Amino acid sequence: MTAPIARLDMDIRSPESEPSRTDRIDLYAVGSADLARYAALIVPAMADQEHLARHRDAIGDYLDAGGVVVFGGHLHRDWLPGAAAFVPLSPPSLRGYRVAEIAQHPIFDGVEADDLTFRRGVAGFFARGHHPVPDGAEVLVRLAGGEPATYVDRVSTGGTILVQASCDLLGYAGSAGGTAQRIPDQLLDWLRAESRVRPADTPRRTAAAAPLTSLQRGGLAAVYGGSAPHHRAVTTPKYARHLAGGTVYLPELPDTDLTGLDGLVIPERMHHGLLEAGARRVLDLLDAGGTVPARAAGGGRGQWRQRA
Repeated sequence: MTAPIARLDMDIRSPESEPSRTDRIDLYAVGSADLARYAALIVPAMADQEHLARHRDAIGDYLDAGGVVVFGGHLHRDWLPGAAAFVPLSPPSLRGYRVAEIAQHPIFDGVEADDLTFRRGVAGFFARGHHPVPDGAEVLVRLAGGEPATYVDRVSTGGTILVQASCDLLGYAGSAGGTAQRIPDQLLDWLRAESRVRPADTPRRTAAAAPLTSLQRGGLAAVYGGSAPHHRAVTTPKYARHLAGGTVYLPELPDTDLTGLDGLVIPERMHHGLLEAGARRVLDLLDAGGTVPARAAGGGRGQWRQRA
């Protein structure tokens, strides 16, 4: 029986939007689940990279057992072997976003460059920069300036790593992307052929993790979900200067007293299950006179908002 392909789920999108040929597993199961039962792991752009970094050894063990890991997004934490942090295109431009070179490869067979550059007439969804490529890795797609938008790494571990700068390749399923609509099925077929996963010889390991929540009494704080977009939002100076109250790491929300804050910003695209688990803490802040601006868009369940 062929091993299934797992998409690590951040519980922010409705099930109908997921390709039927993948299994959804909660990203927070990394560190406890038996990853070796999956031919490949697909990690979305909104993944909590803090959690993945805490379990980098489990991911490394899975890769060394012959597994395949796909990541499409901006790396900002050290969890993926051989990979380096995302380098944004500067200055951003239409010319810079153009796909200039596509290698002959099963994932991109029959895909035209302009159908990667433009999505519904807009450029920049495919790649807005690059990740430096490990020595010996294979570059599949380059931008106009020569930046490696997509690469395959078979040298850093015993398995295979596919890194795509910015976009989720499965997101082309059913989109108005012309020939790019071929990518999801071709990607899944390639993953099954590429995987050599076998039961791991070593037990899973968990790194000791210090709390990431840091709050100051008074002021406005924000919930931090661990993804690259959330990290940019809470660390970019023009936004961070308003967060005198600090940040709350989402998995730590249920155990965090918020009542000393003036308010708490809850950004969109958060794990709804964890928001529900922390709803009591948000209610306590509201009962204490605090303010809670929240953007819970992005699909998924909304019960936490009804409770809070």
